[in-house]
Amino acid sequence: MKFTTPNIVVTNPIPEETRIYYSKSKELVTIVLSILALVFGIYCLTLGIDYLAGALLCFVVGGAFLYFKLKNFTNESPQIILNEKGLQTVNNPFYYWEYITEAGVTKLEMGRSTYYHFTYKTKLDSNEISLRIDNLNISRKNLSLLIRFYIEKNKRPSFTYLDLKDLKDT
Repeated sequence: MKFTTPNIVVTNPIPEETRIYYSKSKELVTIVLSILALVFGIYCLTLGIDYLAGALLCFVVGGAFLYFKLKNFTNESPQIILNEKGLQTVNNPFYYWEYITEAGVTKLEMGRSTYYHFTYKTKLDSNEISLRIDNLNISRKNLSLLIRFYIEKNKRPSFTYLDLKDLKDT
């Protein structure tokens, strides 16, 4: 049996520049839950004075979540830009790879909650720059792979990777 389809070889499947945004689907789920909390608060108001505390709590919590999630949902600016020359995160300038000493995905545990951050250090600043990635449209594993790819493409042997031991996507 012979195949008539020629072999397809992809030498570089990663683009020259990657822009990472807020995940619309993740934000939409929280927006729907916030609206449900507001509706439940209105329902509690119709039940009378006995449910006033619950109604106010639903209004405050649901309204705050709705405001911040709508703000993220309508935000069209990229949160992380990675390319062959360097990287940029929201509210920070562009840094060339030559000025970045280490970068990667780090895990922050607070009680029972676990948060993942994209962190990097530069030669220009002594502090670490960190951006939470849980609500972005990329997994922590893919972000780590992209960082490694762009660094290796820039041929930085003295670079320190901040890789997690367990990069399983959950």
